Amino acid sequence: MNNKKIYNRILLGTLFTIFLLLPFFVNIFFSLSDDQRYLFISSGAYNGTPCPYLVYEGYIYGTILSTLYKINNNIEWYSVVSWTLYLISFLTIGFSIIKLKTNELIKGLFLLTFSFLHFYMCIHPQFTILTSELAFASFALLIQAKNKKYYATAFVLFFISTQIRTSAALLPYMILFPVFFLSNNYKKAIGSLSCLCIIGIASFATDNIMYNHSDEWKHFNTYNDARGLIADNPQSAKLLSTIENPNQKKEYELLVVQIF
Repeated sequence: MNNKKIYNRILLGTLFTIFLLLPFFVNIFFSLSDDQRYLFISSGAYNGTPCPYLVYEGYIYGTILSTLYKINNNIEWYSVVSWTLYLISFLTIGFSIIKLKTNELIKGLFLLTFSFLHFYMCIHPQFTILTSELAFASFALLIQAKNKKYYATAFVLFFISTQIRTSAALLPYMILFPVFFLSNNYKKAIGSLSCLCIIGIASFATDNIMYNHSDEWKHFNTYNDARGLIADNPQSAKLLSTIENPNQKKEYELLVVQIF
């Protein structure tokens, strides 16, 4: 191993240590209120009991978080798990950069550039960004996969990302999937993409079953679908005049004001 390779490994280890200790020296806060709501729900602060139903996050992920809170609610598990996943994604992508077949100086510059981006994402964490980074980490592993450990780790990271937010997990692959076919190893490309599809479908199906097994959640999903249509319609405010029921009109008005 030449000196330049050693320098990049030392650089990666140093950067990882900095990110590991970062929460002890920097004020970190969620960039959106969504994460705070999921924290309150999973910890039991919202309804008195740790709950796995985090609305936009997966049931399995929510079950793990709520179980951790039940074991010890003195630890703020939502943030701890999120930060751990940030560290794992950084280390995975960092090692993938080091293993690129290019000049060592260029790899060092890539690593530093990614570290600056990762630093911003860490001090303003957001579950959608975490999902995309985990998915990209799984992509980086699959591209360089040489044995079963690479594939297994990549698929686990992808499954976790789909449990945090499915749409954000799929986005990196929708953009980068042609890269799989650049090596002309079509068997590997098709096999990897097929496994990813199975994992994504299984994750989505699990959530769909668990979130629709009760009338209460079915009612919420009906409401949430309607809310999404209102949020995506820039003309929503103009529909207010078509509502005759005064109570429904007030509810709709409050919803529109909240959105816009």
